[in-house]
Amino acid sequence: MGSLSIDREQRYKTIQLVVQRLGLTAEHTVLDVGGGTGALPSYIPTPNFWSCDLRGGGPRHIACSMDRLAVREAAFDLVLQADSLEHIPPERHRQTLDELLKVFRKWLIWIGPVQSDLTVQAEEDLCRTHRELFAGREMNWLIEHRRHGLPDPEMVVLALSRGCQDWMCWRSCRLEDWWLWKQLELALDAGIFRPGVEAVLNNWYLQEGWKRDFRLESGVPAYRMVFVGCRDGKLPRILMDRPGKEDPFEAWRSRLPLVREWLANSEMNRDGFPLESPAAAQLARLAEVLGQQARPGSLWRRWIGGLRCRVPGWWDRMRRH
Repeated sequence: MGSLSIDREQRYKTIQLVVQRLGLTAEHTVLDVGGGTGALPSYIPTPNFWSCDLRGGGPRHIACSMDRLAVREAAFDLVLQADSLEHIPPERHRQTLDELLKVFRKWLIWIGPVQSDLTVQAEEDLCRTHRELFAGREMNWLIEHRRHGLPDPEMVVLALSRGCQDWMCWRSCRLEDWWLWKQLELALDAGIFRPGVEAVLNNWYLQEGWKRDFRLESGVPAYRMVFVGCRDGKLPRILMDRPGKEDPFEAWRSRLPLVREWLANSEMNRDGFPLESPAAAQLARLAEVLGQQARPGSLWRRWIGGLRCRVPGWWDRMRRH
């Protein structure tokens, strides 16, 4: 993952609000199917949190395949899966969903990207950008999406709804915004070095931005779909209600710190000349990164190294301009 936490916060904050509205307590047991990273437990208020995946570890981790869960039937109050199905071949999708139905006792949550022509275009465009910025290398997790294909939303709903007395599903995460944040993240990770901007943007999305992505209006292209079901009874009617401020203008104003931080960190002054401190700091960091790389020196590194040797005081003169 990159320097921006927006993609993670979008799905995890959505799950957090859903479990709050379901009434999950510390006594309930939770199983995260495909959760090998261990990041989700901090969003869910129970110590009885387990994960299962072929990867990962820890005292509450079960090493098993998603389509062959080493768990007894109806073993967990809440079973959830977030952004996992797209990382396995499509012929295993249906069996994985059947396994989720088998092991949940009260509630089931599924959230993840789903197939659409526009989503395919967005992901392939990000793959191209990654290759351009990172010397032809692929983005590992996204190339798995393209290799396996994204889950069919109708198949997911039909499969999961069979085991639920009541269920809801809705579209989540604006596709256009998701693509834009990922493009920005790739640029930042490629060497723009704007930690102040990254911190403000991450904080804004954590506090306010995710609310806009929780449930989308009809017709707005979405990246993810959310499915929530219960074994017995009815789901709370407020489950799909979009969170947010009563005054929409206040939500708009929440973005102002990002604008101010971006301007404060500009490398140029009003006359178009580099500002001393940001430019010098970024050049220093670039030299440090290049100097720490273990692989054989590139032409760029050899040129920089030679320049520093051939032109005494070049760094000090650059800092003064």
